[in-house]
Amino acid sequence: MQNKVRVGIIGCAPGICREHIKNLAQIKEAEIVALCDINEDHLQEGAKLSGAEPDLFKDWEKLIKRKDIEAVVISTPNYLHKEMSMAALEEGKHVFLEKPMAPTIEECNEIIKKVEETGLILQVGLEYRYSPIFRQMKKITERELGKVVFLWCKEFRGDWKVLYPEDWEKDRRENWRLKKTLSGGSLVEKNCHHFDIFNWLTESMPLRVAAFGGIDIYRDGRDTLDNVWVIEEFKDGQRASLGLCLFAHTPESRDNLEIGVIGEGGRVEAYVTRGEIWFWSKEGEWETVYVRESTRKKPGHSGAPEEMRAFIQCVREKKRPFADVYVGKMSILPAVAGEKAVEEGRIVYIEEMDDK
Repeated sequence: MQNKVRVGIIGCAPGICREHIKNLAQIKEAEIVALCDINEDHLQEGAKLSGAEPDLFKDWEKLIKRKDIEAVVISTPNYLHKEMSMAALEEGKHVFLEKPMAPTIEECNEIIKKVEETGLILQVGLEYRYSPIFRQMKKITERELGKVVFLWCKEFRGDWKVLYPEDWEKDRRENWRLKKTLSGGSLVEKNCHHFDIFNWLTESMPLRVAAFGGIDIYRDGRDTLDNVWVIEEFKDGQRASLGLCLFAHTPESRDNLEIGVIGEGGRVEAYVTRGEIWFWSKEGEWETVYVRESTRKKPGHSGAPEEMRAFIQCVREKKRPFADVYVGKMSILPAVAGEKAVEEGRIVYIEEMDDK
């Protein structure tokens, strides 16, 4: 039997970081041998969740230099993604890199170059590509809709967790989402998932983006948007709209995330929290498809267990990930363009952002 993939994890904070630890602990082909976090409490909690006795580090560079580690999971703030992933690749490690791939297109291009030079695997944490809900949505779209014409996403939710509301710049490690230079902006940090779904469903490339947004409620010194509407047009003519609101405070009984697509053959809508997909045919017939995700304890990161299993399989079989570096870059191109469109008050063409 092939040996287990020995994995080191950088980042043990609450949220997706700990989901990755728990999900890896359930994969019999993987072994968590090391954890790293600068916060001692986070490190100890991560160790408990690992179900093993991993070595604990506060210096991530020491972890990636371990010769017995084959793959590294990086779940850290966005501004650290390029430095950590490129160093891990340089040390010969395969990498699972949490989304977004990087805060800027330039940094994405540097990571891509390093992956191409090393021939190693880098999978980006775009878990919706692995989600049972969105894979079912993709199947229905291909089977029933014919030509895709119109798409939308609405995410109406509460704010980021602000740990120091009276002086949030006190700790940039905790409140990095509130600084555009550290996160890439709200559209990059939050909505790269949804732009990726648009790319996947249309099987096309974004052409141009218009966006309108602002900081209208949380006047606490942040420079990241608290609400924005984006309109995106694709090279094959499809159009998509995306709305993000961070002061909606949606009750748990309602879905705060809705994604829909309309084509020649009908309409499909996905609701993540409820695990439902609605389909209407052009003849007026409709049905509700229920997607049960028994491996996911609560909504919010649909597809996280599946993406981690896929990563380990890619490492074992030395095959290209479904959410590879090129998919990762394409997911943030319209997000970066949207941030620029808001800032400059104009339509932004994707070719302005990247000539590669």
